[in-house]
Order: sequence, then structure tokens, then C-alpha cells
Amino acid sequence: MAGITILILLFLFIFSYIRVKSMLHPAVVTSGLWFVLLVLYTYLDHGLYELSDKFYYALLLWVIPLCIVSLLVLHSRRPMPALLTNDVNETAIKWMKPIVFISLIIASIGVIYRGHLYNPENIFHGIRQASIATLKADEFLIALPLWAYIFVEITNAIALPFCLYIVLLNKDRKKIVCVVLISLLFLYTLIRSSKTSIAQVIFAFFCLLWYKQKINKRNFLLAVGLIFSIILIPHIMRREDGAEGFIFIEFINLYLLGALPAFDSILHSYTLIEDFSGEYTFRALIRIFNLFDPTIVGNSDPFNLNNWTAVPLPVNVYTGLFSFYADFGMVGIAVFATLYGLIFGTLYKRMQEGYTIAILIYACLFYVLLFQFFTDYLFMFFWPNLTTCFVITLMTIRIEKKNLRIQ
Repeated sequence: MAGITILILLFLFIFSYIRVKSMLHPAVVTSGLWFVLLVLYTYLDHGLYELSDKFYYALLLWVIPLCIVSLLVLHSRRPMPALLTNDVNETAIKWMKPIVFISLIIASIGVIYRGHLYNPENIFHGIRQASIATLKADEFLIALPLWAYIFVEITNAIALPFCLYIVLLNKDRKKIVCVVLISLLFLYTLIRSSKTSIAQVIFAFFCLLWYKQKINKRNFLLAVGLIFSIILIPHIMRREDGAEGFIFIEFINLYLLGALPAFDSILHSYTLIEDFSGEYTFRALIRIFNLFDPTIVGNSDPFNLNNWTAVPLPVNVYTGLFSFYADFGMVGIAVFATLYGLIFGTLYKRMQEGYTIAILIYACLFYVLLFQFFTDYLFMFFWPNLTTCFVITLMTIRIEKKNLRIQ
């Protein structure tokens, strides 16, 4: 079954690329990503458990609808809403620049301060401990001071979209301002010691620069190698044994391939539902559900922080298919693959049409597509993603005061 699946993925990749001639399209990214992963898993001596046929069926149930729907969206002729067709809201941009600059500095200081409180000997490990404690809602959590919390939230909401914006449209003529802001953004991201955050920022700029044709096929591998190297940095920094305890093949197994056999084990194990079907996928909406039904509490471990599976290495990530399967079974995989295809296919179409709002949103969410082998970041970070879309919308619309008509 592995060979057949690899051939199907290769066919989808070639067909999709011929159709769109772009490495950024969701069908190309999805089919190409899973093709490479399965080739590595099949022919690399990684020591992980063999995948069952059920895994390959589930994977095809994910990849095929996502690719087909995202390609079909290209044929849609629905016009873009007039409200979203402007390039810039000058007033919003004017106010954002100093806010982003100040927020990045203060937020960085706040994150370092809390990391020091958790672990004075290794601040980056302390920052990681604080992040895990936050996800667990640990009663012994050392909270950020209010002054730091406010600026961290502001930074997380507007820094990346704003920096992408000034790179995309070159609205700031002072290049030093762009360099300083982007440098502060990368510094803050590294300080957070989160591979996901670093990946989001790096892949967002990668997507944007590829769209602007600043990255071509010649330097593609160089760019990918640089990205991979940068993502390794926080993993090594936050280890208590530092670089001495780092084993490259173990890193590959855990973070690149481990989720595949972990999800395969879920396909053959007991149900993980504790409260209601949807508790993993819609974990971000639990508090809203509570308003209508106070008995809804959700899963006690929605991020699988304590749900470890031996593959035989211990893993607690189960690919982006996990939530949909755990909540709704095989049907859930196909339904949400279709939804993914619709969302990212539409964004890509509007991006190719030159709409600033679509370019910025697609770049900010591009990491979601690239990390679907790891976990589902679209619904896991539902509110941050929604906030990002709101901020970008605010940056790219302008309403006339006289008659509220869109220019």
C-alpha cells in the first residue's frame, strides 16, 4: 500500500504543479510534502514502527479532497467583496509602526524575565517550561507581569502582519526602519524559544519572497536549508544538556517522522473522546459552548501534552489529521480536508489576483500547510489566526467618512 500511495501522491503533485505552475499552491504543497515524507519513511532506516494500510487510506482521504477542492476553487468567478479590495489603510499603518517597535522590545524583555523566574540557569528552557505550563493551565503558573502580558499580546497580534506588509508594498522609504523592525521580530521570535513561532515567521517571509520572485528554483534548497537550521536553534538552546545532548537522527525521527506512526496507533486504539465529539477540533470554542451548555468542559488534555505514544520513541503529536479523526472518524478527515482545500484554495486564488489582504493572510498561515504532518495549527490556534486575519483586514481597508463607501 505504501508504494501505491507514493505513486498517487507523486501523480497529484505533478498534476497540480502543471496546472498552477507554483510551489505555493495548497495542492502542490500538500501532495509534495506527504510524498517526500512517505519516501523518507519507506526508505530511510529510522527505526520507527511500520505503517499500516489504514494509515495510507486515511492519508489519501485527506490529501485527495484537499487537492481537488483547492484546484477547483481556481475556476470560481465570484468577485472579491469591494470592502476588501483596497491596498492600504494609511491611518492604521501610521499608528501601528511605533506600537510594533515598542511592543517588540518590551515583549522580549517580559518573556526573558519570566524565563529567568522559571529557570535562572537556562532562560530558554525556562521560557519553554512557562509555555507548557500555560497550555496545561497549571495552577502554579508564574504569570507574566501585566505590563509584559499586554505588550506580548499586542506583539503576537500585529508584529508579523505589519512586517510582512512593509516588505510587500515597500511603503516605508527608510530602509533602516524596515531592517530594525524585522530584526526585532526575529529576535523576539527566537527568544520565545518556540519552533512553531519561528517556523511561522520564517515560512511567512519565505512565502512572501517566493511570491515576489525574490526566491527562485536556484536558491530554493539554500533557503530551505537555512530555514531548517534556524528552526534547530531553539530546540538546542532550550535543552538542559545543550548541544552536547543533541542527536540529529533523533530530532528527525521525533519532529519529522514520529507523528506518522503515532497517528497510525490512534487509528487502531481506543477512543480519546472524554466529553463530546468535537472537543479536539473546536477546543478554542469551549468557553462559547459553555454559554449555552455549562456542562461542556472539553477534553482534559486537548493539546496531548500528557498523551504519549511509543513509536518506539515517545511522541505526543499525531499529524494534522488527528483532531478530525478523533472527533468525527474517517468522515471527519474528508470533511475537514475539503474545508482546508476551500480556505487555502480561495486565499491562493485571491493572492494570485494581487489582493493585498489575501497575500498577507496566506503568508501568515502558510506554515499551517507545511506543518500538517505534525499537527493541526489552523484550529489549534483558532483565535490567534482569527486575530491575524482581523489585523490584516484593518490594515487593508479604507472607508470614506462622507458616505462610508469603499474607495
